[in-house]
Amino acid sequence: MRGVQRYLCKDCDKKFSDSRRAKNKSIKQLWKDYVFGKQTFRELDYDKRTTKKLFNQYKAPEKINHPRPVNIVTDATYWGERKEETSWCLAVVRDPIKKENLVWQFAQTESTSLYRGLRDQLEELGYTILSVTADGFSGIRSAFYDIPY
Repeated sequence: MRGVQRYLCKDCDKKFSDSRRAKNKSIKQLWKDYVFGKQTFRELDYDKRTTKKLFNQYKAPEKINHPRPVNIVTDATYWGERKEETSWCLAVVRDPIKKENLVWQFAQTESTSLYRGLRDQLEELGYTILSVTADGFSGIRSAFYDIPY
């Protein structure tokens, strides 16, 4: 583990280390690098399974929302093999102007109901959606049917 400090107690000759603290720092740094640095698994030097395990251990800081009118970009990214039914996806709604992820949700598959749920979350938080930019997945268009696409 990188950055582990070792200490020796002069009074009792016992050895101590901050390996638990260093591990938490590394999970936090991994999260920051992946989420904000847009790093790939290869660039992070972790495989997908290890990354998912570490992310499950990490408690991300609470998101502070600042409701406002927004033009959003939304999409989902898959991990795992879809053929083997071990895949999972993460759908994100983002404000590209402020470079801020507004809401996100993990799911088994990309669906209209997934995007409808993200829209509902945004509206419950007080955001006004002015327009939606997305790929050609028809479920996105259906979930945001009354908003310019």
